[in-house]
Amino acid sequence: MVVAKSMTRGAKPLGRRIAAAGTAAFAAALIATLNATGANAKDVKVGTVYSVTLSGIPIAKANLSLILRGQAYSARVNFRTSGIARLAVASHSQISAAGWWSRRGVSPARYDMQSRTGKRLFHIKMGLEKGTVTSLSARPRLKKLPDRIPVRPADRRHVLDPLSAALMPVSASRATVGRAACNRTLRVFDGWTRFNIKLHYKGTKTVSTRGYKGPVTVCGARWVPVAGHRPRKKSVRFMQQNKGLEAWLAPVGKLPVLVPFRISIDTKAGTIVLTASHMKMVGADFASSN
Repeated sequence: MVVAKSMTRGAKPLGRRIAAAGTAAFAAALIATLNATGANAKDVKVGTVYSVTLSGIPIAKANLSLILRGQAYSARVNFRTSGIARLAVASHSQISAAGWWSRRGVSPARYDMQSRTGKRLFHIKMGLEKGTVTSLSARPRLKKLPDRIPVRPADRRHVLDPLSAALMPVSASRATVGRAACNRTLRVFDGWTRFNIKLHYKGTKTVSTRGYKGPVTVCGARWVPVAGHRPRKKSVRFMQQNKGLEAWLAPVGKLPVLVPFRISIDTKAGTIVLTASHMKMVGADFASSN
C-alpha cells in the first residue's frame, strides 16, 4: 500500500506532524467526551470526540472537555494515534488550559502539554497573565542555531496558548455564524515558537453529527511564522505558503463563543482532517452572555 509505505518511511516527521496537530491552534481543536453527571446549572459544558484522518485513512482519536463557568474556562484534550498510524509511530498527547474569556477575547492563565511520539517526550508548562507569558518550562529546549529567528520577550506578549486559541468569542452585537466568526488573527505561542493564524471568511454550511445539527462558519487560514523558526527550512516554507488550512466553527448555544467542528491541514504526507463525530453541550441553551 503506497500510503502505508510512505508513512513508514516518514515515521518520525509524520509523528511530529500528528503531535503538532494535537497541540497547535488548529489542532487545538481536538476535543473531549463530556460527563455531565452532577453538572452545575450555571456551567456550560462542551464535550466533543474527534476522528482524525490522513488522506481519508483513520489515524487518531481526540477527546476534549471544555467547561465555561461564568467568565472562567478550563479545557482538557487527550489525543492518541490509532490504526495504521500507530504501526508507524505511536503518539499520545495530553493538553490542558485554563483562564478567562469575554466578548472581547481570551486571557489564558495556564497551559500544560505533554506529548510522547515514539520514544521522544515533549513537555510544555506555561503560566500567563493578561496575555503575557510569566513562567515557562519547555522540554526539549529549542536548539540555538545561526539561522533560527530568536524568541524575544516581545514575542511572549499578547499571545494565546495553542489550546486556548480554539475558544473564539465574538462580539454580542455580531452573529456567531457568518463573517464576524472569521474576523480575527490568533497570536499563538506554543512554548517554542511564535506564529500567527490569520482567518478569513469562506462561507457557511449546515452540518449534522451525533449530538449537534446546525450551522457552522467555514474559515480559511494562513500560518505566519514570527519567531523561533528557521525561515529557510522546507517545512517552514511549506506551511507559510500553505493555502490548504481550514476551520469550521460551531456556536456554543446562545453564548457569543465558537469552537472548532472540523479542521483540515494540508501536509506533505496528505491532508489531515479532524472532524467531530460526537458533540454534546450542556447548559448552552439557557446560558446568559458575558
